[in-house]
Amino acid sequence: MDIGLGIAIASAVLGLIILGASVKIVGQAEVLVVERLGRFHRLARSGLNLLIPFVERPRAIDVRLFELDRGGAKRVTASSTSRIDLREQVLNFPSQPVITKDNVTIDIDAVLYYRIADPQKATYAVQNLPYALIKLACGESVPAFTKYDVGTIFVRHSWDMITRINEFEKLAVTGER
Repeated sequence: MDIGLGIAIASAVLGLIILGASVKIVGQAEVLVVERLGRFHRLARSGLNLLIPFVERPRAIDVRLFELDRGGAKRVTASSTSRIDLREQVLNFPSQPVITKDNVTIDIDAVLYYRIADPQKATYAVQNLPYALIKLACGESVPAFTKYDVGTIFVRHSWDMITRINEFEKLAVTGER
């Protein structure tokens, strides 16, 4: 009888572990990318989601950001998550030196706002989305400032940035320029 009780307890514990691994509660404005046998299967949206144990699993997403600390040294911040936040997010655009048309070096700083519209593409199309967005923003904004001299930049900077923001929004939503 003691062996039967031990087997029953072990089976109950194993059942709770499997149940805990197969039930996922996804918060509002979040999704999970679910893979079945290592391949994309579906998006788990807000609410209670059941995964088939040992067959389906949430895809882990690695995020690495390169930041400058107060001393000026580069620091890598790495994290991993299986949840994709669908709300608007903010990335600090690193300071970029730009040489203007009249050979004056200025530093530009900005903040980049983005929202993930397609979680599947955000997971599989690029390895490190925040880093890719920062590099895209650097590549798009620096040439815009090299066309003008310093006086024009300071007079027209607000209009030029509004134009760039509209281009980024169009690129983020439609993927077209």
